[in-house]
Amino acid sequence: MTTRENKKWENGEIENVLNLISLGETYENISQKFQRESHTIKMKVLETLVNKIDEGKALEAYYCNEYNIEKNDIDDFRRYKS
Repeated sequence: MTTRENKKWENGEIENVLNLISLGETYENISQKFQRESHTIKMKVLETLVNKIDEGKALEAYYCNEYNIEKNDIDDFRRYKS
């Protein structure tokens, strides 16, 4: 268990996570820095990116490339949430 498990995300925290991912940080390293489980971080990243895609802020391909996410991950997340 991590010390921030089940705690709300703070303002700007997910943007910091996205920035670290775009710089090549691993989810494992990020999980240590933010004291959250790596799968929780990935789910939050996917939720954020899907929302941005749905809002038309950028194309799915851009986010996949920028944040090292597979299209299948996005598709699986959408199925999971529906």
